[in-house]
This record gives sequence, structure tokens and C-alpha cells, in this order.
Amino acid sequence: MKGTKRIFSVLFAVLLLLNVITSANKPSIFRTIDLNAGRTITLGEEFSKVEDLFVKADSGHRLKPRTFGGAKSITVYLTRANRIESIYFEYGSSVSFSEPLGSYIMLLGKPSGKSVLEARSIQVEVVFWEDANTRLELIRRTERGETSVSSALFDKSS
Repeated sequence: MKGTKRIFSVLFAVLLLLNVITSANKPSIFRTIDLNAGRTITLGEEFSKVEDLFVKADSGHRLKPRTFGGAKSITVYLTRANRIESIYFEYGSSVSFSEPLGSYIMLLGKPSGKSVLEARSIQVEVVFWEDANTRLELIRRTERGETSVSSALFDKSS
């Protein structure tokens, strides 16, 4: 649990710094993720610039292990023009929904909206923030008593 909180503290600090640098007035949603060894991935970026960091996984590309310390896994999905259209973050089972929610509220302010979908044995809660170019979703999925937390960045300009 301590390691998870430390990871979110570091992630939050990086995201806060990015936000301060890129926004003078209203907070913009971050579009760039800092990776280990000084590399980054950015929504809208040409995938060939970062392709060496990924392995093909189903319909997306999964970041190689030990490339990023803030999530269990990161998967990107591409446009037809081979640009990064969305970035999905899957967090470990020890991450509670309230940890990233609190960090994102401090960073981006009040969410733009929230939705809850329920069916038989599954509930999906989505809290989201939007600006002109980007949408950030924080997702809590509960199925048969098991809860998972993930988030996703979407390039609205593509």
C-alpha cells in the first residue's frame, strides 16, 4: 500500500508540473506521459517515434515492462494515420478509486461529469474531465465483488 501511494505521489507531482508548465489560466488536461529514461508518449504523436517502447497486444500496443512506474500496464491505440489516439492505464489491485480521483481533482479541478452503468453482476463508474482537445476518464469496474481501477486519455482532435 505504501508503494502504491508513493507511485501516485510521484505521478501526481509529474502531472502537476506538466499542468503548471502548459497552463497559465484554466488547467488543461495533460497529453504527455513521462516514462523512464527521459522518454515520453503524447496523444496525437506519430507512433513510429516511440514504437520501440511497445509490443503488439490485441488491437493496441502495450508499453514494455519497467518503462513506466505509475501503472500496472499502459496500452495505446492508434488512428488510421498511425498516431496515438488514446492511452489506457490499468492500475494494480491495491489501488483504490479514491487515490487517483483525489489527485486528478487537485490537478484538474471539478470533474466535467460522471456516469454509472449497472447490469446484473457488473457496475462501471466513470468520472471524466474534458477540454477542447482531450478527455480523461477515471474508471472503476466492479464485477462479482472484484474491483479494478483504470484511466484513459483520448485525443478529441483526431
